[in-house]
Amino acid sequence: MGPAALLDYERARLRGLVLEDVGASSHVAIIARALGIPCVGEVANVTTLVEPGDAIIVDGASGEVQLRPQGDVESAYAEKARLRARRQERYRRLVNLPAVTRDGVVIGLHMNAGLLIDLPHVTEMNADSIGLFRTELQFMLAPTFPRTSQQYELYRAVLDAVPDRPVTFRTLDIGGDKVLPYMSKLDEENPALGWRAIRIGLDRPGLLRSQLRAMLRAAEGRDIRIMFPMVATVAEFVASRDIVRREIAHLTRHGYTLPRGLSLGVMIEVPSLLWQLDELMAEVDFVSVGSNDLMQYLYAADRDNKRVSEPVRSAVAADAAHVEVDRRRRAPGGAAADLVRRDRRAAARGDDAGGARLSRPVDVAGLDRPGEGDGARHERRRGDRARERTARRARRGGDAAPASGRLRAGARPAALARLAPRSAFCAACDVDPMIPDDKLDLILRRHAEITQRLADGAAGDFAPLSRELAELDPVVEAIRAYRAKGEEIAGLEAMLAEPALDAEMKAMAAEERAAAETALADMAQALRLALLPKDADDDKGVILEVRAGTGGDEAALFAGDLFRMYQRYAALKGWRLEIVSTSEGALGGYKEIVAEIDGRGVFARLKFESGAHRVQRVPDTEAQGRIHTSAATVAVLPAAAEVDVDIPDSELRIETMRAGGAGGQHVNKTESAIRITHLPTGVVVMMQEERSQHRNRQKAMTLLAARIHDLERQRLDSARAADRKAQVGSGDRSERIRTYNFPQGRVTDHRIGLTLYKLPQVMEGEALDEIVDALTTARQAELLAEGEA
Repeated sequence: MGPAALLDYERARLRGLVLEDVGASSHVAIIARALGIPCVGEVANVTTLVEPGDAIIVDGASGEVQLRPQGDVESAYAEKARLRARRQERYRRLVNLPAVTRDGVVIGLHMNAGLLIDLPHVTEMNADSIGLFRTELQFMLAPTFPRTSQQYELYRAVLDAVPDRPVTFRTLDIGGDKVLPYMSKLDEENPALGWRAIRIGLDRPGLLRSQLRAMLRAAEGRDIRIMFPMVATVAEFVASRDIVRREIAHLTRHGYTLPRGLSLGVMIEVPSLLWQLDELMAEVDFVSVGSNDLMQYLYAADRDNKRVSEPVRSAVAADAAHVEVDRRRRAPGGAAADLVRRDRRAAARGDDAGGARLSRPVDVAGLDRPGEGDGARHERRRGDRARERTARRARRGGDAAPASGRLRAGARPAALARLAPRSAFCAACDVDPMIPDDKLDLILRRHAEITQRLADGAAGDFAPLSRELAELDPVVEAIRAYRAKGEEIAGLEAMLAEPALDAEMKAMAAEERAAAETALADMAQALRLALLPKDADDDKGVILEVRAGTGGDEAALFAGDLFRMYQRYAALKGWRLEIVSTSEGALGGYKEIVAEIDGRGVFARLKFESGAHRVQRVPDTEAQGRIHTSAATVAVLPAAAEVDVDIPDSELRIETMRAGGAGGQHVNKTESAIRITHLPTGVVVMMQEERSQHRNRQKAMTLLAARIHDLERQRLDSARAADRKAQVGSGDRSERIRTYNFPQGRVTDHRIGLTLYKLPQVMEGEALDEIVDALTTARQAELLAEGEA
């Protein structure tokens, strides 16, 4: 039985629960205890032994089940129940006494809840807080997915029921054996390790956003803590936090009152987080240890399987004893080191609160951090550890709030300031005014919008949206890194402003700030480049045309050398090259050669090759050894897709004819050659390479579309940059853009004044990237200068 099946029963008639297979730590047993239903698990063959009408005693406290009890057994249990009632009454009289051990350690008591009926117990037991409110129970009880307004009512009722105590809400922990009746269940080989908890929330962000929005609205003007379950990587927490930020921005825009204080944390249940604690503790406000799942995954033992769970419990106890011995050995003077929190107050005891694996503090100074595993850790009170702790606190931007645990009137909580829109709270992050915050926010909103649309299906737009998302992902990552570095600098500046900071720590903080500012400048430059307008054709393939220019037969030979350079370069890049048409020179090389190069980002790499290429060398036709200067022109046209160029048949004049040149009877006797004239522009394309007229026509139309598309590009380029001097990548054929000097072994690109003495490597395509990269950088600098102007 799973938790969902248990909640289907009418609670007023359900007096006890006996399970054959699962144990006391299973989810269904936890829910039963939350409902106040006695539950005993791992009772073998009980369903075959029970008959309808049988009397049964279920003792959830001792884990005993009495089937068809005799009268004396019933009397004994009745007396036991009376004794338990008297004990509970005695406990109620002690509930308001302080929970302090004989050696002065304060014990924090925090309640787990999941239903409104649990809330009166907070006052009855005088609990310090609701350390864990399991929000999934509302979803499991509802016949349909609860609307945001219904969730808001529940969370508001929870906060109203305990107005003077903190509440930690855990987002939906569903999947595995916790199934929503109205949500289709995936068929998984191992559901416990499958699609569950935060993975569902991040894959279906609409579901998570709805829940977070309801929580933030319900907490208007009050403190709230939100914890994410089953987090496996720091990146998952960061992604969840980003969703919280978007919801805060949404509520702000619509005039809602924000929470007074907001803390975000994770439940450590997946062992992978134990090896990411340094990174994790720099991001979260608190952590909680879910020992049931954590032990299950660490020891590869199903907690509901008695054959392996019992030995594991023994192993855990032995490990705990070993840790305690190690703690005593490492403590000064051999005594056990104290379990303290960052604020030096006594540690709250929760589920594995003093876990030895928690190598970093799990609390934040000045704010109560209740929950499962509140934040105790092993800490020796020595100077080096104190300095390390202060440095870590500086990296995280200082304490989260004043030591009283309450925010001053009118002050905005630091935790909330980190999560709210940066333009509203983080003026210190605006280190570089050249990157407007609103522009960055616009990109982030667009990224979130596309992500949401793809998650919702985006019928008909899936391919273009996916491409746009792939382009935005690295930009969004750069924006987040840039802002995080700005916040780090703000934290270091706040630390340096503290008058009580000693000189050594000030020097360390100043050194870190200088390094962070250098890194921020590099990030800002990378971000500026990422934000430059992108050529819409950059990802396309190209039509490459190489023609002999001035220089006669030598020009044709040089055109052949240029084409082989591009052919070799394409092979090195893994692009597909197909020759469309050729016209060979008398002594070799080409009078003209046209090829189609297909691959991702081809135009972005080759678009600067358009223009006149000049060669200086002693040609094979020169008997006196004199250096000749010849030229060839290169045209790089973006391959036009059908959506780019629409050419109606009425604008075309198509003529067929017999092909010329060698080729035998087929060439001479069939009209396979084709000539197409585009009447509006006068562009003429002739194709005779193939034996099939249909194939020649197809190639001719591809080439015609590319040329018309390029004419339109040139027209737009001229209109936008008539006064621009460099015309880099404009496709101007008349300008001599590059010289290849063979006697000196050098290549000079005249547009940027770049000279490389690597002529053989360039002609082999191996060093062409150096020229392309330099041209790309120059173009980016030009665009940046235009943006500044």
